[in-house]
Amino acid sequence: MAKETTKKTAALKSASAIVEDVKETAKESKVAKEVKEKVKETATKVKETASKVKETASKTVKKAKEASFVEFDGKQLSVAEITENAKKHWLASNKGDIADIKVYINTNQSKAFYVINNEDRGEFDI
Repeated sequence: MAKETTKKTAALKSASAIVEDVKETAKESKVAKEVKEKVKETATKVKETASKVKETASKTVKKAKEASFVEFDGKQLSVAEITENAKKHWLASNKGDIADIKVYINTNQSKAFYVINNEDRGEFDI
C-alpha cells in the first residue's frame, strides 16, 4: 500500500506540475496577445505621427520664399516682375481672366514673349 500511495502521490505531483505548466502557458499566451495589441497600437500611433511630420514638412517647403532673376548686359531683372509686366501688357488690350501664362525671356533681343491661356501671344521690351 505504501508503494501504491507513493505512486499516487507521484502521479498527483506530476499532474499538478502539468496543470501548473498549462496555467503558465495560458498566462504567457494571454501576455503575448496583450503585447501584440500594444504593438499594433504603437504602430498605428507611429504611422499617424509620421503622417503629421510629412504634412508639416510639406507646409514648411510651401512657405519658402522664392525669387528668380535674369542677368544680362549689366541688368538684373526679376522673373516675377517680368511675369507681372506680361500680365499688365496683355490686360491693357484684352479683357478676361488669365488661367495660364507662359513667359519666355530672350536676352539677345532684350524682349519678353508671353502666351496667355494657350492662345494669345504678345511681347514687350525688357
